[in-house]
Amino acid sequence: MKKNVKTKVYPNGLRLVVEKDKSANYIAFVMKVQVGSSNESPEEFGMSHFLEHMFFKSSKNYNYQDLLTGLEKLGARIDAWTTYDQSTYTLKCLKSCFAECLTLHGDMMSNPLFLEDEFEQERRVVLEELNLYLDNPEHLAEGEAAIAMHKKYYSNPHDIIGTKETLDSLTPDSLRSFMDKHYKGKNIVFSVVGDIEFEEVANLIETHYKKFIESSEPIEKQDFSVKVKPKHEIIIVDRETYQAKQYCLIKICNSVSKERFISNLYNRILGGGHSCRLYQKVREENGLAYAVFSFNDQSSYLGYLVIYIDTYAEKLEKANSIISGILKDLAENDITEEELEKAKMQYKSAVAYSVDDKGNVAESNALQTMFFDKILSDKERLAIIDKITIKDIRKYAKEVYNQKNIVVACVGKDIKQESLLPLVNR
Repeated sequence: MKKNVKTKVYPNGLRLVVEKDKSANYIAFVMKVQVGSSNESPEEFGMSHFLEHMFFKSSKNYNYQDLLTGLEKLGARIDAWTTYDQSTYTLKCLKSCFAECLTLHGDMMSNPLFLEDEFEQERRVVLEELNLYLDNPEHLAEGEAAIAMHKKYYSNPHDIIGTKETLDSLTPDSLRSFMDKHYKGKNIVFSVVGDIEFEEVANLIETHYKKFIESSEPIEKQDFSVKVKPKHEIIIVDRETYQAKQYCLIKICNSVSKERFISNLYNRILGGGHSCRLYQKVREENGLAYAVFSFNDQSSYLGYLVIYIDTYAEKLEKANSIISGILKDLAENDITEEELEKAKMQYKSAVAYSVDDKGNVAESNALQTMFFDKILSDKERLAIIDKITIKDIRKYAKEVYNQKNIVVACVGKDIKQESLLPLVNR
């Protein structure tokens, strides 16, 4: 367990975690709520994301200009985002301003008014955000692939933003009902990192976020999971582009699996960095693409390996054949000791670099508290990494290569299905 960390669990299950860091010259605050688009019924599509937007509008004691201007006058930086399984709200500020910042932020989160004029204005903004993604070939390909993958495991797959139809049907009352249903009890974790005492943070949270601490326990989330027969899927969107934008998604472990550390190292060997296999084979040796890389997209209930490439349509088949060959080679031939050690050093360096960003530390503490009820120290995480062997990576590589649930989505002009087949034909 991490040192200098204190936690408190309130009667309704809400959790507070504070890490005292004497080296910090600012305070990092995270409010994380375990609700996202995967918890939405069809009539609620887009609510988690829209609610995130509406928290930045007028509250009971402040209009939205006073809130945002007030926080920025104090030098605070605020942000928020929504994923498939969580909604996150962050704040950074100097310690001298922390109490005043939480006065504003607490009212913003606890007492949103959802005024009709602000609601309609933000609806137009979010619709433009949706259009922005639809107008971007890269985002479109990624979105189509993600929805198709989620459809294999989840009965209501949809874009996190929602659809035009559901956004048009949202009302202030329906949004408040959604908030009251999910923003309570054990769904919420507050995480703070900085040179500050636990008691001071607890007093501020209990004062300014009292509504959430006194809320009842959340209702049991509706289970939208489904079981389907594993199979691949190819999606082609015909659009005038200079290059084809392609995403290949392969089902892997989720973010709470014990395999998550192995999946991290495997991805670094495959597509993380300039010396990885994808970059070297596809770009350096064959000159088939400028951008080619991979990353893991993992939530608490679903994970997939993402392989991205942009190239001319006529080069796709050759590029995909090489990518497929790399996946096969990782599964069937030995990964070198040098590759594994390089991946481990990349992981260790990433951990070291992240310590300097107290916001990253606060979010990591919130995530680990939310899903594991404990926080691993950096030393414990590195010890797990050090124990991973080539045999572990090879076993995982075989699972990836033999996986049947694969989605390939490509946006471009005159894309031929045959050019994508090397990624799904084993």
